[in-house]
Amino acid sequence: MISKETSAKFANMSIVCSFFVVCMHVGGEFARGSAGWWISEFTRGGVSRIAVPYFFMASGFFLAGKFSCIDVRDALAIWMCEVRKRVRSLIVPLLIWPIIGMVWAAPFVMVANMLAGRPLSHSIPFLNGVYWPGVGILWFVKFLFVLVLISPVLLLLTRKLGKVWLTIAFFLYWCVFTFLDPVRATGPLGWCVYSFSLEGVAYFSAGMFLREFAVNGFILPLRKSVCFMVLGLLGVLLSITCNLLQIPIGGGNYLNIRHFPVPLVMAGVFGLMPVKRFPEVLVTAAFPVYLMHGMWTVPITCILNHVPFIGATSAYLLKWGFGFGMSVLSASFLRRYVPRVAGVLFGGR
Repeated sequence: MISKETSAKFANMSIVCSFFVVCMHVGGEFARGSAGWWISEFTRGGVSRIAVPYFFMASGFFLAGKFSCIDVRDALAIWMCEVRKRVRSLIVPLLIWPIIGMVWAAPFVMVANMLAGRPLSHSIPFLNGVYWPGVGILWFVKFLFVLVLISPVLLLLTRKLGKVWLTIAFFLYWCVFTFLDPVRATGPLGWCVYSFSLEGVAYFSAGMFLREFAVNGFILPLRKSVCFMVLGLLGVLLSITCNLLQIPIGGGNYLNIRHFPVPLVMAGVFGLMPVKRFPEVLVTAAFPVYLMHGMWTVPITCILNHVPFIGATSAYLLKWGFGFGMSVLSASFLRRYVPRVAGVLFGGR
């Protein structure tokens, strides 16, 4: 049984990580090494990288709590029940939101291309890349369902092998991301980035491990949380420096260590989370923000690209804040005035 303090920290951390998800999906054109570039790398390419791993780990943590029974038949029934629940909470939103997003964003993207003198055909690859189910920004939702499907195997490995299994999972994940450019990933290794995310397997298993062996292990003393945070941020600065220097490792790729500080930063942020829940309008908006933010970041990006007096750094921060704020407000509006529709759109959350 998790404590009230741990539950509050999970709720607060979820909305903070949703805020970071929006950050990862906005950007700007910065001169390498400029102040705006450092701000973008520190936030978008650094601290915000804890968001998706945290959601994987939290999902594994809570799902493992469902399998506390020993009887195999009972465990199978629970697993089947959880799969059916995830069809409603993950697959239905995954199929609905790309349609809504493409219909909503298409006019903005097409007008922006027209103003830039590009043919309308340029809009199609962009919209597909952003909104196509399981390919663009919603890839996490698709793979989370895959993790639920294979959760009995991951839980068995976690229970039988413990830290040995975590070491193997994280070693494979870090090797792929260190020596592979995820943006240009192709072939079998590229398949391990998004299609069958080794990152998701590692952190989902880590969440299961914590639930099995340290149910309230997320609660860290203040001093330890600060130490983790400082070490993690130093790691982020080191990873940015490596990016700045573009250290070659062969095959046209460069050393990519931005994922190494993630556990430290995540532990530090979680430890510093207040044990009192944030307002409900925020803590209940985490998943809706993940689903909806593309609807708001795409239009504001199209608009700001044609406002010459707003600098790249200011535009970056505006897109981040606007995408998050409008997603929270939209979720609150839908839940208040059309609760049944909101229940379907947000998977019952």
